[in-house]
Amino acid sequence: MKPGRKKGSIPWNKGKKLTKEHIQKLRDAKLGKKQTVEHIANAAKTRIGHVVSEETREKIRQGNLGRKVTFKERPSMKGLSPWNKGIAMWAGKEPPKGMLGKKHSKETRTKMSEILKGNKRLKGCKHKTT
Repeated sequence: MKPGRKKGSIPWNKGKKLTKEHIQKLRDAKLGKKQTVEHIANAAKTRIGHVVSEETREKIRQGNLGRKVTFKERPSMKGLSPWNKGIAMWAGKEPPKGMLGKKHSKETRTKMSEILKGNKRLKGCKHKTT
């Protein structure tokens, strides 16, 4: 217990509201800072063995009823398989063919070659000109 404070006394800042500027300053101070791996591990250790009552579990369940799980949350849910597991890639549909079995004409190939010649990112790359 801190010296100068009586047990059971109410803290000086209990019930005080923060101004919007103060909240923004606090937010800016924390924004962009990542927690270290050790910090995350220590925080997880403190929660090990924490028992939640049946009443609290029921409240959590009621709060989550009807809530849809977002795509980003899916991987973090342990024990569940991915939404597309066991579904064939093109189940019941024709796969897109694109250029499968086709060839570009000589004229098109020369046009494509000319475009690639001016590309700085491909400098030093060898590509077919014929």
